[in-house]
Amino acid sequence: MKKKLIAGICLSMAVVLAAGGGILIRNEKETEAYNKQITQELDRIGNITVSEGESLPNMDNLFADAELVNMESLQADIQNVDVTVPGEYEVLYTFLDTKGNERQKSVTCTVTADLESHVYGMDDIVVDYGEDLPPLDVTYDEWVDSVVRDDTQVNTESPGTYPIVYSILGTDGELEEVEYHATVLDTRPEPTATPIPTPAPDQEQGTDLGGQGQAEQAPQTGNIEQPIQQVVKTGDTTSVLPVVALFTISAAGIALSIFLLRKKQNS
Repeated sequence: MKKKLIAGICLSMAVVLAAGGGILIRNEKETEAYNKQITQELDRIGNITVSEGESLPNMDNLFADAELVNMESLQADIQNVDVTVPGEYEVLYTFLDTKGNERQKSVTCTVTADLESHVYGMDDIVVDYGEDLPPLDVTYDEWVDSVVRDDTQVNTESPGTYPIVYSILGTDGELEEVEYHATVLDTRPEPTATPIPTPAPDQEQGTDLGGQGQAEQAPQTGNIEQPIQQVVKTGDTTSVLPVVALFTISAAGIALSIFLLRKKQNS
């Protein structure tokens, strides 16, 4: 009787142990599957890259696809991150999963340099007409490797505004281009107006009684200087012959009138 009782107890214990073992195994598999799923979700959360001076991205956006994360419990430790200084920083996120377990996720936050702000001396250029552009004169800090200015589009022989481009190479291999302008001033002197010559009035040659219009110089004979005949010119350019003829006709008319008057009186 006792043997049967002991055997029954042992059998019961074996059944209980077997059932308990099965539950433990099942729970372990479920836990393993859960951990695998949440690990996959966290692996999809990548590192962070922000430009110098920018704010960190919203945490809700980073964990938007994490279904096993309790978003209300999510906290970020960003006390070591300085977005005003380029470099790499660690951001530690702490949260509870949907089963109430506390978990952590660490990501790298890279702050990239705003290369333009690390170069000093870049500015617009103003030159006079025909003047050469000033040489490149810039300085930069440890985040910049080199600076090159492209001003090939500028024509200092043609007034106007032209683009100039500064190419900044960062020490991390990043290249940034910044555009400024070069202005060529029109400093050329005003053109001098060419005076228009006033034409001289046309003058007819004077005519003397001998029909000679200008002073004539007698031909030279030997070394004896011949006198020059001067012809007096008058301001009247009217021909002399018509005037003389008119005067003669008038005088004849007057004489005829006197003659007829005297003849009438004697009659």
